Amino acid sequence: MSFISGWVVGQIEWIMFICGLLAATALFAFFDPKGAMLSIFEDYSEDPVTDIMVRAWGGVAGSIGLLMVWGSYYPEGRAIIVFVELVSSLVWVSIVLTRGRKLMGFRLVSTTVVDCCFIALFAIYLLSI
Repeated sequence: MSFISGWVVGQIEWIMFICGLLAATALFAFFDPKGAMLSIFEDYSEDPVTDIMVRAWGGVAGSIGLLMVWGSYYPEGRAIIVFVELVSSLVWVSIVLTRGRKLMGFRLVSTTVVDCCFIALFAIYLLSI
């Protein structure tokens, strides 16, 4: 096991906890979709379908974040929880990079960069256990 993979495996509780807290903030979108869209995309659509989709995304992403926090304390569930977060982040980043170029303001770029960092850490973790 290399130094990096050993470090990731050794620190996975903290990595999951921090990522989980960040992801749990997506619950904000469930309760305030307009505020969340303005915060992330710096734009908002009054379309009712957009409202439903943003709330659904916030609920799912926030729930995965809470699951990550929980999993940081329970080693037996970490692998599957990390896998779910990894897939979820890959989907999000793929959508942003392929469909969201017009909306690439600072906030969306910074969110995407952070997600890419967590994707790398979680991939290293899953390949090292």
